[in-house]
Amino acid sequence: MKLLLLLLLSILGASIAYQELREPECGATLNNLWVDVVAIIDNSKGMGKDGLIKISATLSSIFGTGIQIGSGIRRSTRVGIITYSDSTQIVADLNEIQSPEQLQKVVFSSAVSVGSSEHSYLANGLVAAEKMFNDDSQREKYRKVVIVFAASYKETGKLTPFVQAAKMKGNSIRIITVGFDQQGGGELLVKLAKIATPGFNFTNAGSIVKPVQNALMQANCYCPNDWVQYQDSNNRFYKSCLNHAKIESIWETARKGCQEMLNGAYLANEYSQSKKDFISLYTNTSTTYFNGLIRVGGVWMWDQPDYLKPLGGYSNWDYGYPDSRDGFDRVINVKVNGVTRWQNVEKTEAMDYVCETLAYDTDNFPF
Repeated sequence: MKLLLLLLLSILGASIAYQELREPECGATLNNLWVDVVAIIDNSKGMGKDGLIKISATLSSIFGTGIQIGSGIRRSTRVGIITYSDSTQIVADLNEIQSPEQLQKVVFSSAVSVGSSEHSYLANGLVAAEKMFNDDSQREKYRKVVIVFAASYKETGKLTPFVQAAKMKGNSIRIITVGFDQQGGGELLVKLAKIATPGFNFTNAGSIVKPVQNALMQANCYCPNDWVQYQDSNNRFYKSCLNHAKIESIWETARKGCQEMLNGAYLANEYSQSKKDFISLYTNTSTTYFNGLIRVGGVWMWDQPDYLKPLGGYSNWDYGYPDSRDGFDRVINVKVNGVTRWQNVEKTEAMDYVCETLAYDTDNFPF
């Protein structure tokens, strides 16, 4: 039986070894969205009545496509609304709006009124949004998102939008910006991009509803505490969470350590150069660590929660590796001439290791 299993593994490895392996994508089931959102709307004279009507229609469209709105069930999205100019006003707190229909009624009846001020201090709106989150402790573990609709970008005293946004992002609040560049020239959009979560800045000149919905689902994709989420060079988040165990273990013990750390966790895979580079930076490139690659019956396989997956088209072997000697079946990352590469070692070697698990998202609800 054992010989038959090894033969099957060899055939399997030979047949699909060069298939491209892909990182798991964040869930994209919009109806299952579960985040807390505060929309802050610039209602200064610069935005104007026409701009506010467009924002109301856009906001109603974003949340009017099957998303469960309200606090009646756990797997739902709550939406608060704040307007701002030289001061702020709460239009609806996080518990007032209980359906898409009620949201539409609120925004078209209350959020379309142009304020009396020509000033528009975005920092005030951001502070008010942060306070709304802090004053509500019902869903502390849910991802918090701010959607900014702005027609101008002014600063007041020491409080700047950039500083306030940086503080909020440091507390895991994602910020989506939608710029209404009424004056043209693009300066507003450049400034808003600096306060947005990378990749979450948009403009009314293009499509808004779908991009914002996608950003909300990306925001809904996040890791447990003390785990770091993988994102590529285009600032796209993946359903991959990493944890660097800074303690030496042999490969088998490291694998068990991952499983005990979190149910379903496993030794990290490196399906691409981008993922490998991300892990190397996360662990510090001077560190040598185990990944999840192991040789079984002559076939290189990646560790997974329930099974082993054959090595795909990407590999990162150091020169002269893999070592073909018996027993050299575990893989470490080693920094060689400034570049981190794979080397296979004996099972008695002990190293740091990196664990991986799947992120929470629209398809993975943990509460």
